[in-house]
Amino acid sequence: MVEQTVWCGRCGKQLDQSPSTPVDERISCPDCGSKDRKFGVVVTSEVKVSSGIRAKARSGEAGKLGGKPWLRMLSEPSWSYRYNKWMERLKVEDRRNDRYTEVVRDPDTGEIVHECDEPLSEHRGHGSARQKDDSRRE
Repeated sequence: MVEQTVWCGRCGKQLDQSPSTPVDERISCPDCGSKDRKFGVVVTSEVKVSSGIRAKARSGEAGKLGGKPWLRMLSEPSWSYRYNKWMERLKVEDRRNDRYTEVVRDPDTGEIVHECDEPLSEHRGHGSARQKDDSRRE
């Protein structure tokens, strides 16, 4: 947001006057009588920050990490090219229970835009593992 401000050029009092007012049409400052002016622009913006969490669980002795994790999960914002905005994503890969679950939700409406719950062993050909369509390469 951009906001223009006008002050008296002599005493600094903020004035309720448009910056585009011609010099000969300016009203005198109520405090000092000057028609000199200082102009300023105030620019404000908003930054939204979001965060997520990722976790892995492994079996074994404390301090010794080995092999693949038996549980991987994430809960974080994920960019949707389809909807052109950030979505809430929850994904769990549970090797012990052979389960893959994923839920993508629109944070504005609460609508679930994608949901998957299937055996992890059958979860193939998604994301970067998808087969490329030869017709799109031309």
